[in-house]
Amino acid sequence: MGGRAAASGARRERGERLARGERPTFYFDFSSPECWLAAERVNHELPAVPEWIPVRVRQPGGRVRRPLDASELADLERRAAAQGLPAPRLPDPWPEDLDLVLRAATFAAASGRVVAFSLAALRQAFAAGRDLSQIDHVLIAAAACELHPRAVLKGIESRSVEERLRRASARAEASAVSGVPAVVAGETVFVGTAGLEDAADALGRRSFSQGVATYAGGSGAAGAQGIEYSASRMAKAKAREEEQQAADSSDGATAPGAEDRSPDERLPSEPGEHHELPDRETCEHILREMLLIRRFEERAGEMYTKAAIGGFLHLAIGEEAAVVGAALAMRKSDYLISTYREHGQALVRGTDPNRVMAELFGRQGGVSKGHGGSMHLFDVEKRLMGGYGIVGSNMPLAVGLALASDYLETEDVTVCMLGDGAVNQGNFGEALNLAALWDLPVVFMVINNQFGMGTALERHSAITDLSKRGDGYGVPGARCNGMDVLDTHAELERAVKAAREDRVPQLVEAVTYRFRGHSMADPEEYRSKEEVEEWQRRDPITTFRERVVDGGLLSGEDVEKLDEEAQARVEEAVEFATNSPYPELDALYDDLYVYGDQVPGWYVVDERAPETHKGEELKESASTAMQELAEAGAAYANVGDAEERRKRPDPEEGEEESSGPREEEGGAD
Repeated sequence: MGGRAAASGARRERGERLARGERPTFYFDFSSPECWLAAERVNHELPAVPEWIPVRVRQPGGRVRRPLDASELADLERRAAAQGLPAPRLPDPWPEDLDLVLRAATFAAASGRVVAFSLAALRQAFAAGRDLSQIDHVLIAAAACELHPRAVLKGIESRSVEERLRRASARAEASAVSGVPAVVAGETVFVGTAGLEDAADALGRRSFSQGVATYAGGSGAAGAQGIEYSASRMAKAKAREEEQQAADSSDGATAPGAEDRSPDERLPSEPGEHHELPDRETCEHILREMLLIRRFEERAGEMYTKAAIGGFLHLAIGEEAAVVGAALAMRKSDYLISTYREHGQALVRGTDPNRVMAELFGRQGGVSKGHGGSMHLFDVEKRLMGGYGIVGSNMPLAVGLALASDYLETEDVTVCMLGDGAVNQGNFGEALNLAALWDLPVVFMVINNQFGMGTALERHSAITDLSKRGDGYGVPGARCNGMDVLDTHAELERAVKAAREDRVPQLVEAVTYRFRGHSMADPEEYRSKEEVEEWQRRDPITTFRERVVDGGLLSGEDVEKLDEEAQARVEEAVEFATNSPYPELDALYDDLYVYGDQVPGWYVVDERAPETHKGEELKESASTAMQELAEAGAAYANVGDAEERRKRPDPEEGEEESSGPREEEGGAD
């Protein structure tokens, strides 16, 4: 009894230290898959997100141990599977020196991105089998967390980074860290993945389940349940400040404690509150589309962790209702232009999933021939006019598309999807102003998922009811529940009709929530696990599935069959993408410039003659009228003598030799 009481008291004391803000420290390197396994869990297991510090502790210079033998590899595979991680792939040949990536991680720590970089690098090494002693693989991990390669290369060579790494390693040694991975809490050191278990038990374990904390997801009936998140102390401090401030929220301005508002307070209506279920065929179509998007996104996330997908990857898990509901309101001839989170938009417009996945893989069979990647899907046949990586950059293009429809006198409407962060870009006001001024058929749809990257809506927008942001431009606005596919469809149907028939641009805010981070490199320290779980209870697929089953339109078996079909379709897409070749190196500059007769345009316009002609055909287009105009202009200006001008030689025909001596400029040098 005495021993258990003492242990309980020690745990209580450590918990009190954590409550006072004393974060544990997570020491690691890149020399073994043990660090990979621990890194995937440590933020989810401990009661507070630890401070991540890369160190040299195994051997001088970061040299690694021998490769694993067969039994060790089998044990690693078993433990990875238990965590819901992909099957490990070890570097071959085994790297000899990992000091390069240690210094890169130290530089990332100084930039506030050590978690994202380290996870990306460890996944490169042990989920994709990449050699981190090679700079290219280090830079791929850096790109995944938005670190510029030149900055990383410069940082790796800097003395300040080396000194920071040296001090961190000395600090670990002073704390009696004998190996990595290690968690240090107060004066207690927990070493290895088994030590992580002990640390979680001692400090107060968070709930950790395979279907919840895995980044791969896809095993649950309603899809991935997301990742467990830690609350940001800065966000809590901001919330406390806002609670102490008086604010008038009648005009949509931020109310006290607005960051703590529940989904009930944020959503304009509960799912199914205002809309009757459509017929069985429509319900089946809606579920099929949403399930395909969910399973596609989950599998894409998994393939990213296996390094099959490079660059950035932004998943829309949780936003399926907003995407599908909007697409249902559009005609096939309407245009859709989106942001970089546009995989679902491509699928719902009818683009072949094989081509979408191949584009994510950077393969020749991709919808953009492997040149665009995740953020730049384009399918003109389906009138998907692209995803765009620059926030707000698609809005002026949407106005241009709508102007083309107006100019050609068609009934085509452009739906422009943007995030809540884009409403504060200058392009937003410019685009809405021109659309209203010219009466263009365009619908601006703000998919408000509550965060601009990691910044909460209340922190970046003074007016949190984004449907009001068009009032000053003459663009009427409305809100819908973006977690309810029927509510989204109804509002978008009304808006599209008004844009098409009345030639009045519209602004629609779809209030929704993304269950995953901004991108796969997002450590998500800006929101709490409880907040995510509360929104997940309104999962758009789960709620709609329950409605159609309870309404007797589909059975549980019908829904399971649709889910199985979606998973099979996605597996087919992965296989297609894996087998599709990479683009040829010679194709690097394809589709950058327009040559020949592909587009009826001129590079230069020459207007010096009554008949306008191509400037590049100057000699062929030269006319008597042009010569006469030039002579008249010269005579009017009293420049030279007409007879002398006519005697001047043609530069292209060469110059006759002069009959007399000629003075040279510049003296006799």
